[in-house]
Amino acid sequence: MTLDYSEQLEFKKRIVSDAMMRIGKIDVSPEIIGMNPPERYRNKMVFPIGKDGSWGFYRERSHDVVPLKDCLLGDSLNAEIMNVISRHIVRFNIPVYDEITHKGIIRRAFIRSSDREIMVVISANSESIPHERELIECLRDISDKITGIILNVNTRRTNLVLGEKNITLWGKDKLSAELCGLKYEISPHSFFQVNTVQTEKLYRRAMEYAAISKDDTVMDVYCGIGTISLTAAKMADKVIGIEIVPHAIEDAKRNALNNGIKNAEFYCSAAEDIVPVLVERGERPSVVILDPPRKGSDEGTLTAIIKAQPKRIVYVSCNPATLARDAKFLTGGGYSVQKITAVDMFPYTTHVECVVLMSRNF
Repeated sequence: MTLDYSEQLEFKKRIVSDAMMRIGKIDVSPEIIGMNPPERYRNKMVFPIGKDGSWGFYRERSHDVVPLKDCLLGDSLNAEIMNVISRHIVRFNIPVYDEITHKGIIRRAFIRSSDREIMVVISANSESIPHERELIECLRDISDKITGIILNVNTRRTNLVLGEKNITLWGKDKLSAELCGLKYEISPHSFFQVNTVQTEKLYRRAMEYAAISKDDTVMDVYCGIGTISLTAAKMADKVIGIEIVPHAIEDAKRNALNNGIKNAEFYCSAAEDIVPVLVERGERPSVVILDPPRKGSDEGTLTAIIKAQPKRIVYVSCNPATLARDAKFLTGGGYSVQKITAVDMFPYTTHVECVVLMSRNF
């Protein structure tokens, strides 16, 4: 955060090119797409609660909460929301969850936002919060943008942000958002890119690289709630989306229905399990899009993709190191890196998103 923003962009370009050369043995000079302005971009924020009801972030390498007044990367209403929750805890003497004793109620708050809506999720070691009605009224008074208040029940000894069970205390149980001209319904557990403005730039570049025609079958591996799948479906003959998270697949199917898209089908399975099966069944996608988690893909999935022999592979990655590793594997299977663009999805951090075009060698 001490760097001028233009220097941040140069720093991130070097991260990508160095990883591709050092790990992938691939010499590339990436373009980078920055953000203007590079603040208030995060549409998802998680705030742990301190023992005294204060809110903030964890101190590095600990679970000690460092109190905050605001975070300039998140929505401008986040501080007001968290202050209301904090005052409610103090006013009614509600015990904050203790990781050591596994006692207490309030664990953290999780806020999702879009251009027009905000979802407030309160994670608790209980199926109820004392004086819920008063808390709901105070949160609703902040802004009409708040359209849903949800209690997430997390009673397990775990560091996971959310438990499996959600109870809607008031309003909607999903957040409405738009991306690339499509409408999405996002549940608390759904993955959705945290920077909507830059995601549109990223997806436009991915679609440009994919060069999809009306005769193409597209396989979208690690599809999440279908954001890339449905963007591609507007141009393709058929899209196959693959994702291991059941909540995300349910959302993807619902999002396809809500957008009137009928040429996308979704499979809930681990990529390394279902991709080889689909290829053995005869699926031969002409374009494969990969958007894996930070750990990257795996050799089983990549081997199946190579066997399917798509004309183009578009790899979207939030981790240059695993991107370089997987790109090296794919180049060993008959593909060449043609283009690479870095997109600054996370200004004022060391993280950077990339999109790579790989073409099959004939």
